[in-house]
Amino acid sequence: MPETARKALLVVNRQARNGSRVPEAALNRLRAGGIELMEADPLEVAVSIDKAREAGCDCVIIGGGDGTLNRAAPALARTDLPLGILPLGTANDLARSLGIPAVPVEAAAIIVEGHHRPIDLGEVNGVPFFNVASIGFSADLARELTADAKKR
Repeated sequence: MPETARKALLVVNRQARNGSRVPEAALNRLRAGGIELMEADPLEVAVSIDKAREAGCDCVIIGGGDGTLNRAAPALARTDLPLGILPLGTANDLARSLGIPAVPVEAAAIIVEGHHRPIDLGEVNGVPFFNVASIGFSADLARELTADAKKR
């Protein structure tokens, strides 16, 4: 995210593994860094991201896990807005691959400091994704995974 960014679309998936208890300290760190947060419903993430630039947002901050990030991928690609990640999922594979700390307030500090770099976005059958795409057994397993099993 560029250092000049002062308004961000914030999408937090409260259904993500750690989304129900988003640390207020992380949000306060973003605000203290001069970032005005415009919150959006994660179920409307694509529409919200599409409208973010016209609403004056300089970037998008996603709080959630890999599923939340993948849901946002098509709209992020369309708008070309920088992405900040608050890792709140179970495994947070993308965040770990990018070296983003698992502690949300530390991830927020990276966003405030304006660290940014390009990352690749894959596409399978017209569906963009970050990090991983699966077919067959792996996809079946993920689809049938319950929240309780995921915790274990």
